[in-house]
This record gives sequence, structure tokens and C-alpha cells, in this order.
Amino acid sequence: MNWWQRHVKLHPDRVSELNELGFVWERLQPEWNIFLEALITYYNMYGDVLVPASFTIPHKDKRWPMATWGIHLGNCVHRIRSRHDFIRHHPDRIHQLSGLNFVWDTSEHAFQLFFRAVSHYSKMQQYGVFSGKVNALRIPSTYVVPSDDEAIKHGWPEDLWGFPLGAKCASVRHKRVYVKNYPERKQALESIGFSFVPNTTLGWLEVIHASAIYSKLHGTVLNVPQNFMVPAPPRVTIKDGVLKGFNDNSWPWPGKLIY
Repeated sequence: MNWWQRHVKLHPDRVSELNELGFVWERLQPEWNIFLEALITYYNMYGDVLVPASFTIPHKDKRWPMATWGIHLGNCVHRIRSRHDFIRHHPDRIHQLSGLNFVWDTSEHAFQLFFRAVSHYSKMQQYGVFSGKVNALRIPSTYVVPSDDEAIKHGWPEDLWGFPLGAKCASVRHKRVYVKNYPERKQALESIGFSFVPNTTLGWLEVIHASAIYSKLHGTVLNVPQNFMVPAPPRVTIKDGVLKGFNDNSWPWPGKLIY
């Protein structure tokens, strides 16, 4: 700024020469202001400030202020999280970023997104379209949260639409994504029915469990007809003020085996 005032500001011919070269005068403002302007533009375009680490603002894209062209925005965001660039000793700047829902811990943010998706699926199993299958969750590896009328029908939060829940579950089970070195996260998932046992193992355990019950009910003979399905309990009715039908202690088949 001092150099500009001494050597450019008072020399109209030099200003004219720089204009002919396409000099971006807006870059003379403080670096924080330019970064914040870029981040606000990103937020308005994408709805969040989860900027990919490799993201660079393209040149000559008129959607972006000219002063921000070429800025390595993703790298700037990474440096704020890891080294507190720009914000050290500047609580006002931290407040500005928080106003944009800046994610300070991407690992925790990713886990919370996954946890919310599993939790919603769990509620659907117990009370909605999957009712009857309770206890251990068995989420198909190909399951993706819908992003259409189905999502609205079943109450999926919009920020979860299109979330590859099945694939994420597989990564958590096989690679311990999100939960490695975080026992409290593992415990939180287990508390809502998430199982770290693979779906195939769960299916086999259910077959063994159902076979044991069938055998006990049929005099220890396991000769199951091909079309046999685990029966659902009879409906509960009230007659003459007396509760009739199923109660938890009398029906032999647990809900998790009823499909």
C-alpha cells in the first residue's frame, strides 16, 4: 500500500498503464477481506463452506468477484482449520466464520452426518416402512438416502438426500472409518442399533436363531417347508374390557425375525 501511494497513486499515467494491463485494483484491500468475500460467494453458490482442499477459484468466471480469481480457496480454509491463519487473535473473524456455519472439525462433522442418517434409518425400521425389524440394523450396502418424494414421505432431512448410507456403513465396519480411536462414537452407534458385524453374518445368525425356535416348536425336528415365513403376532383386541391376543411373553418369534 505504501509503495502504491508513493509510486502509483500520484501518477495518472502509471495508473493508466496498469489499467491497460488489466491490473486488479481490488487486490489492494486487506487479504482477509478478499478471502471473506470469496468464502461468502462460495456459500451463496453451494449452500455451505465445506470447500474441497483442491478448490481454486477459476479465472474469468464472472460469478466470482475479480479480486478473488485464482485464489486457492480450499487451501486457505485448510490453513484456517489447521494453523488458525487469519483468525489468530481475531475473535471478530471467528464470529464472522461461525455466521457462515464454518466447519471447524471436519471429522466430527462427517461423523455427525453419518450418525444422523443411521439414527433416521433406525427410526424407520422401528416405527415406519421397515417396522418389525428391530434390534441390530441391517442396512443394505447399496442403500442410498432418496432425494425425491420418497425422501419427503419418510421425513429425511434435506441435507442427507443422496447420502450413500449403505456404502458408509460398510466402510465403518471394515475400515473403522469415523470410529477408529473414538470409542465414544462406536458406543453412540451401537446405542441406536448399529452393528459392527457384517450383514452376511447378521443374516446367518438370524437363520440360526429362527431355526432353533422352529425346531423347538416342532419337537426338535427341523424340516422347514420352502414357503415358510416367520409369522407376525396376532393383532391385539379389546373385548368386554379384556385385552385379547398377543403379549410379549407368549409369542415365540422375536420381532427382528419377522419380515
